[in-house]
Amino acid sequence: MTTLIPLTAHYSMNSYGGEGALKNGLFVKTNRILTVLWGILYVITAVCSWFLMRSAVSGLTGLINFVLPVLMGIFTMWFQKWYPARVARGK
Repeated sequence: MTTLIPLTAHYSMNSYGGEGALKNGLFVKTNRILTVLWGILYVITAVCSWFLMRSAVSGLTGLINFVLPVLMGIFTMWFQKWYPARVARGK
């Protein structure tokens, strides 16, 4: 007999103000922008991988799939500091 165990994940936003962060419009807007950008990145990565796998340079697929998310992670760290500061300055 097989027993099914539900998989659950509990996320915490302690460093961003806990549940109160969801009431912060700027926090939500910043995360919405970043979510869209990450989604676009994954679509671009999938398309590039598809074309690369059918080319003579298919060996670069792993490198691209590693480098693009790393670069986006660096951008995310910068953006989550820069964007709220820019909005706070009124620009």
